[in-house]
Amino acid sequence: MHLKNFFNNLFTFSNKEKRGIIILVILIFLIILLKFVNVFELFNNNNSFSKSFFSNDTIAKLETHFFSNINKPVISYSYNDIPHDFIINPNTATTSDWKTLGLSKKQIKTINKYIAKGGKFYKISDLKKIYGINDSIYNIISTHLYIPDDEQIKPKNKIDKQYLIEINSADSTKLVELKGIGPVLASRIIKFRKKLGGFYSIFQLKEVYGIKPETFEKIKDNITADTSQIKKININEAGYHELKNHPYIGNYEAQAIIAYKKIKGKINSIVELVDNKIITDSVAKKVSYYFCFN
Repeated sequence: MHLKNFFNNLFTFSNKEKRGIIILVILIFLIILLKFVNVFELFNNNNSFSKSFFSNDTIAKLETHFFSNINKPVISYSYNDIPHDFIINPNTATTSDWKTLGLSKKQIKTINKYIAKGGKFYKISDLKKIYGINDSIYNIISTHLYIPDDEQIKPKNKIDKQYLIEINSADSTKLVELKGIGPVLASRIIKFRKKLGGFYSIFQLKEVYGIKPETFEKIKDNITADTSQIKKININEAGYHELKNHPYIGNYEAQAIIAYKKIKGKINSIVELVDNKIITDSVAKKVSYYFCFN
């Protein structure tokens, strides 16, 4: 019995509630109906509804708002639209020149702003850096651009190809002039050079931590090594620590050289060390630039 009363109360509405439901249903119906109405038809000059419901002023404003984008002319980038013999210098071109190439007001404004701030096109492809100039536009207008030879100033390498830096005497200021060598690598070169005593070959730079093969390829034609700048170690006077700290002499070799000197009293040549198995032939070839036997 209680369940029956529950359902009776659930679906029983007062007159006020019934009117509210009817109004809600009508509103939902109208909203659904409006979805299928062509809004643009309301603003047609031949439409009686628009004439009676809106003033002529309102209709004109609404038409402008809805149809402005539709009626807006679209710039068509086509070779056929630009005179075949029309050539301009992008560094001196006028607004009229850019319009002839079919650029929009916004694109022209961006270019003019770039020039006004001191910007310059050193090569035609620099135009692609301008915001709004995509590849398709560039491919069309680029054939109508030229830059005189005296304006084609390309970014220079840090040093001239014919100018050589001597790596045994150069300070860090000089070394950073080399392409790909920054302050950190310059510091490492100097530190390694000090431990060695100097470079006998430019290829020794490959042994400096951080210098990649591609970096060496970039700088090899701009460097030279003067072997007269190398500071040599007098092997007969050098102690264990001085020998051990050299990059090409390890702990074993340093101990062996000191022990051999105690026995022989004096070492006369690098060949003597090789013959007595104190250093290998490959090590001898390297250290021969750094040892003297006075």
